[in-house]
Amino acid sequence: MKRWFLHPSLVAIGLTLASCGILDPDRQVKGLDDAKARWALLAVDDYEIVIERVCFCGDVTPVRVTVVDGNVIGRVYLDSGEPVPSERASFYPSVPGLFEILEDANRRGASINVSFDQQYGFPTSAFIDYVKNAIDDELSIRTSGFDLIPAPES
Repeated sequence: MKRWFLHPSLVAIGLTLASCGILDPDRQVKGLDDAKARWALLAVDDYEIVIERVCFCGDVTPVRVTVVDGNVIGRVYLDSGEPVPSERASFYPSVPGLFEILEDANRRGASINVSFDQQYGFPTSAFIDYVKNAIDDELSIRTSGFDLIPAPES
């Protein structure tokens, strides 16, 4: 019969990671569940929102995202009115996509500081530090200019 031996240093590393929240599957961004529930309850499907990313990713110009029936139908740079190239489109998601960015960062053990809109629940600002003490891995996302798109008159 083969016996397995777990080295004490591996146990120590595991306990350290767990104490930091990195291996904690129940770790959650404060307020995220409530914000998502508020957004879902309101069932907002038609809106525009401005998303600004501040990072070392090259593309930091604010973008107006237009969503109809829950699907992004347009992304344009505010300063020029030009459409966002398709290879950069994922950087400017719908509100559920913003929630996914936060959830992904949480799963990856990032340090996250986020504020949510009190009425609708979408993130208004988020700072994500993916690797503590690393340089150029941080991401800030700010939203503004949220407007509901009225339903067409029938």
